[in-house]
Amino acid sequence: MLGHSLTVVTVKTELAQRLIDVDPAAAKQELAEVQDLSRQALAEIRATVGGLRVARLADELEAARVALAGAGIQMAVCGAVTDVDPRHRITLAWVLREAVTNVVRHSGASRCTVELGESSLRVLDDGVGGALVEGNGLCGAGERVRQAGGQLTVGPRRDAAGTALEVRW
Repeated sequence: MLGHSLTVVTVKTELAQRLIDVDPAAAKQELAEVQDLSRQALAEIRATVGGLRVARLADELEAARVALAGAGIQMAVCGAVTDVDPRHRITLAWVLREAVTNVVRHSGASRCTVELGESSLRVLDDGVGGALVEGNGLCGAGERVRQAGGQLTVGPRRDAAGTALEVRW
């Protein structure tokens, strides 16, 4: 959770640095958003430490929109949260957060597609295919999925035009 928030803050801060001389008003807006994100992240950390935070798929989908837009990555969504079996929504929320963090940090993508199914999630990007190495975030996401009886795979897309993360039950 913290890694995702810090990634968005970093991307927005870098954008503000590039804009400061060219478009000071836009840079000011980006910095205001960084401040809001930082406050939100702090509140989430406090809630998590207190055991109050539960990931919700609808919230994570909206957070993904914000993070990807902040990184200049177009997002498409196929399916709806209501399509997903309620038993899998919390797990998929955590996986979506990690997947989007990886797209923003590592992919170099210009487009990311999120596909929601009754018992599946796919996150596809058009960046550097298969360049992701399973780090702590993906390993933790895989553990959550396995504990819930599912399977998580990450690798190059079938068309070799980016990376695919897939969860299935």
